[in-house]
Amino acid sequence: MLAARSGGDSATVGMQAMDIVLTPVRGRPLDGWAILVHPLLFWLTVWISWPVSILFALFTPRQQMIHDLIVGTLMLRRSPMQRFWRSSGMPSV
Repeated sequence: MLAARSGGDSATVGMQAMDIVLTPVRGRPLDGWAILVHPLLFWLTVWISWPVSILFALFTPRQQMIHDLIVGTLMLRRSPMQRFWRSSGMPSV
């Protein structure tokens, strides 16, 4: 699978290593098309216009790149404490 689903623990190896999740911003769960289109748009926008894509990330309020704005997603890092709570069996907030 190329991208993470909004629920569950599916994610790319890099996203798991950095403890990043792909979340929707429009209030609806991510569907299969958004999950497939997200990495394709990422590579397309980076390949065609990486400086513009970086500028979007620097100057948008949520530091979203062009592909995130188009698909309606946001990459978030989980709280470091969530990993601790999961490993110790404590309930997360």
